Amino acid sequence: MMIIIFLVFMFLAMNLMALPETIYDIGLIYHLSGIQKGSLQLTSGIGAILAALLGGYASEVFGKKRTLVVGLIIAIASNFLVAGGAGYVSLHFYSVALVLMVCLGCGNGIMEGLSNVLTVHIHPERKALYLNLGHAFFAGGAVLGPIIAGYLMRISDWKSVFYFNGVFGLGILFLLIFSACPSGAGLGKIRWSHIRALAKNKEFSMVNASVSLAVGAEIGLVYWLIEYVRTNPDFMLSYFNAGLMLSYFWVAILIGRFAYGWLVEFTSYRFSLCLSCVGGVLSLLTFLYTNNLRLAVTMVILYGFFLSGLLPTLYSLAGEKFRLYPGVVFGTVAASLGLGTGIFPHMIGAISDLPLFDLRLALGVCILCLIVLFIIVWQITGKRAGGQHELHNA
Repeated sequence: MMIIIFLVFMFLAMNLMALPETIYDIGLIYHLSGIQKGSLQLTSGIGAILAALLGGYASEVFGKKRTLVVGLIIAIASNFLVAGGAGYVSLHFYSVALVLMVCLGCGNGIMEGLSNVLTVHIHPERKALYLNLGHAFFAGGAVLGPIIAGYLMRISDWKSVFYFNGVFGLGILFLLIFSACPSGAGLGKIRWSHIRALAKNKEFSMVNASVSLAVGAEIGLVYWLIEYVRTNPDFMLSYFNAGLMLSYFWVAILIGRFAYGWLVEFTSYRFSLCLSCVGGVLSLLTFLYTNNLRLAVTMVILYGFFLSGLLPTLYSLAGEKFRLYPGVVFGTVAASLGLGTGIFPHMIGAISDLPLFDLRLALGVCILCLIVLFIIVWQITGKRAGGQHELHNA
């Protein structure tokens, strides 16, 4: 079963990478501004937020497998509709694409929450290690995504990227339907008072804020990296070479995640997460202010290494501190991830459109995310796991 969950992580990555891989070409074809390109990612994040919250609750009542199947179906259908629908609508492309990105985000949000909660469900005692392994497969999908997209767009166009993802998702859906999966159904006794108590818990809110900031630092660079290195006068890379740089970033994350789980087990949540924040800030600052291509590539790789374990380790931290109703907990955390995925790339695009600003300055948002994340992590990791009594007493 874990192999199928790992494949879901990979499919999720390829879905999330499809828009960053194609947005530069889409913007050129349909004459989109920076804020419009950012809005496509924002609407996807909105869909992910709503679906992750509902999916987390639904998994407690109807079972994890059923809910995950629904998420896969939504994501697969959305890929085909983006390619076959929005791809052939020129006059109203932007409006249609906004709607379809919400749908794609819904599928992604359900998969994000359920893939993580199933990993914890199967390996509760070593969740930090297995979550990092699962997210390593996510990184593997993100590595393959730009390579496959580069090849497909060389022989066809941007729509072929979404078609490919849809077909890949169909294969995973087939495997999931005919596999045994931990259900988790029968927890229908969960009451809204439990959810309200969780929502009022300050520490839980800080964990969710950390997830939003972590994904903002990661996806903020991912979403705009290709455009940055293609338009920066110091680099002016081709699409293939820009995509290759993005692949280097994900290779670094992939390798880093195999080691990060062990780092957490042998040190602590605080040490590993704070190390990521400090290293990420230094490497990204160097990348943004160098005109040497070789150094820029090195810093992108280092940024990937430092950020590699942030998200899975924060998921593990949430599971460690809040063990009751994991579907709701991880659904909420996935919603926070969707919030960060939508807001920060949109913010970067909006800032880059302002007078006297450019994409280099706008990418400073990623640095700000890491600085604030460091402060929050330092606070929440000094406390023992807790928060359950508030739910039990709700």
